[in-house]
Amino acid sequence: LLPHVVLRDQEYVLRMMLFFFFFLKQKTAYEIAACLVGSEMCIFFFQAEDGIRDFCLSRGLGDVYKRQEEMRAKIENALGILATENYGLSEVGGPGVAGECYLKQGLHFAEDHFLPEIVDPDTLEPLPMGEKGELVITTLTKEAFPMLRYRTRDITWLMDEPCQCGRTSLRMAKVQGRTDDMMVIRGVNVFPSQIESVIMAIKEVEPFYEIIVTTQDYLDRIEVRVEFSDASLLDDYEKLEALRARMRHDLKSVLNIDAKVTLVTPGTLPRYEGKGKHVICLLYTSDAADE
Repeated sequence: LLPHVVLRDQEYVLRMMLFFFFFLKQKTAYEIAACLVGSEMCIFFFQAEDGIRDFCLSRGLGDVYKRQEEMRAKIENALGILATENYGLSEVGGPGVAGECYLKQGLHFAEDHFLPEIVDPDTLEPLPMGEKGELVITTLTKEAFPMLRYRTRDITWLMDEPCQCGRTSLRMAKVQGRTDDMMVIRGVNVFPSQIESVIMAIKEVEPFYEIIVTTQDYLDRIEVRVEFSDASLLDDYEKLEALRARMRHDLKSVLNIDAKVTLVTPGTLPRYEGKGKHVICLLYTSDAADE
């Protein structure tokens, strides 16, 4: 059982994949019914032309399929498993809040532990069944730290029709987006305000920046483009590179993930009136710049 959240460093992922592969090859006497499968973990297996099917893995439980059905299909084909999407958040108890059955027609809510509601994110008024809005969860059995009408910020809708699998519990649709500006990069929650705080603390750069989010080979990547304030740095590559390395280090210390930093000349980035748009999503790219 390998938590998706720890799979942040690509070299670490490769080492874990090698261990994971040989562990399954050795444990043929045991039946491994399910495993938490992250997109990073499956990159290793995709290198095999015919996949790797000679181990006792039958089902993959993960939260990474909501963005690409193509990725889910590759995981299933490469590993020879049934890959289902599951929903959870640490504030209400972690994984297991809702999950797909083998029919993949919505995520069955664990209603004996969680009470789901859909509300209008602006008015917070409850919305009718089947209408899209923000998911709100109340924990029913959590004792140490119960949550009452916790706003998840996730956009989805609920379905009360019985599933063809026989279950009659409420189902939720896949998460369609969020009501805030939070990004999830390789399992890590990242807010633009965190990046901005790093930029504002460095006097050699201007408060003008862009955050570029791309996906290459099913791995999320983040790039921060920021203007440096002193144009004379163009004539001193060592100082420019030192500034870039310093900012990359500071971002990693705050975000807990690595971010590519691109320094651009003053006046390069667009200016906005009022609240600027800093995040640009370029998902599902086949090529990415070297970091």
